[in-house]
Amino acid sequence: MLCQGAGREDLTAITLLATPEGVVDTLAAGITYDGLDSNPEFGVSVVEDVKRFLDLVLNELADEFDFFDKFGIEYDTIELAKSVCYVDLEIYLSTAMKNRRETENGRTPVNDAPFFYPIRGILSRLSASIQNKMREEVNDEKK
Repeated sequence: MLCQGAGREDLTAITLLATPEGVVDTLAAGITYDGLDSNPEFGVSVVEDVKRFLDLVLNELADEFDFFDKFGIEYDTIELAKSVCYVDLEIYLSTAMKNRRETENGRTPVNDAPFFYPIRGILSRLSASIQNKMREEVNDEKK
């Protein structure tokens, strides 16, 4: 995220992280990848935030908003998403954290949003699930 000052030269990069105490700028606070990994409450908090986001999109918005009419997303695809998106969130988070510690050095201040670590895993699994579903449908049509 960039905060804009008076001129282009005043742009400052910040990374925000939601904690039980509130939102903090990880760069200014010096929060590191090792520090996040050693705090079990952090992982629980991120996973709960991702679940709330999924609930919003897959349940509340899907009930109020016609995804098929607006985007061509069929009802059974939403149901497929509901069945795969809540799986392995903790694994996606811990794997991404491990990768970040290895590539960034664990003592480096967090410079991205860990909320998106499980989202990347979800999108990969959902994409594979949709592809498998489409292959099955094509195979069924050939029979």
